[in-house]
Amino acid sequence: MLKTYAKNNPTPCHQQIIRSFSRSISSPKERKTQPHKGHVITSVPSCLTLPMSQVIMISKCFSGKPVENGVHCWKCKQKLESGSELDYLLCSGCGSPQRVVVGGDGDTRRGVWRPSFYELLGVKEQSFAVDVDELAATVRRLQKKLHPDLFAGKGKEEEEASQELSSLINKAFSTLASPIDRGRYLLQLRGVKDPLGDIEKEITSEPTFLEEVMTLNERLEELESEKDWRHFREENDKVLTQLQSDLNVAFTENKIDEAKIILARMKYFDTLQSKLKELKSKLNIVE
Repeated sequence: MLKTYAKNNPTPCHQQIIRSFSRSISSPKERKTQPHKGHVITSVPSCLTLPMSQVIMISKCFSGKPVENGVHCWKCKQKLESGSELDYLLCSGCGSPQRVVVGGDGDTRRGVWRPSFYELLGVKEQSFAVDVDELAATVRRLQKKLHPDLFAGKGKEEEEASQELSSLINKAFSTLASPIDRGRYLLQLRGVKDPLGDIEKEITSEPTFLEEVMTLNERLEELESEKDWRHFREENDKVLTQLQSDLNVAFTENKIDEAKIILARMKYFDTLQSKLKELKSKLNIVE
């Protein structure tokens, strides 16, 4: 029983309790019928005697509020209830910014909120279709309440928690605001460890796609006027818009393999978009 307890409770406080229990347990033959002076008989187990000082230590270790169930504030241990977008991020009791874990990073702390990027930013449905402007507004509201500058001088732990939380909120927004990153993240949420992997290699080895790629690259290199540049960008925008629509349908219908192929194509046309931005400055195009 003690070995199991030790494995599940590795903190120094728990280990001290275990050592105290082990030293205090004696065999039935060796145990005296009366406790030593200054000792008390505890209720579990019946053969256990502990000095009063150790009983006090144990009571202090377990006097805090339990955090086994639900989400609790890391500082005051108040249970955090979901009601608004700030409830799991800022303790209503002590005002401390909360520690949040996103993804399987091996963090095993109990009582910690473990949301997806969608949940972190208050988006109820994990869909490819998101309102980026609404996400940006949510981030602004959250940062007004959680920005690290607001917790400067309030303690090292509060400052570190606010910095981690602020960084995580920004990362969530940058991921969901980008169609490519959002698609990759959705695939990860659906259990795809390597969202693109060999799919990207397969699609770029297809004769039809290779021919399309070569043609587009040649056209891009030949662009010399603003008119041609705008026409090329308009065509590329239409392709990306259609691919995003197709990807949304694939995710809605849970067609994961199809979503991976569409995302790989999107990545290529998104690269073209980046090249167009570079060419824009070379052609001195002003918008």
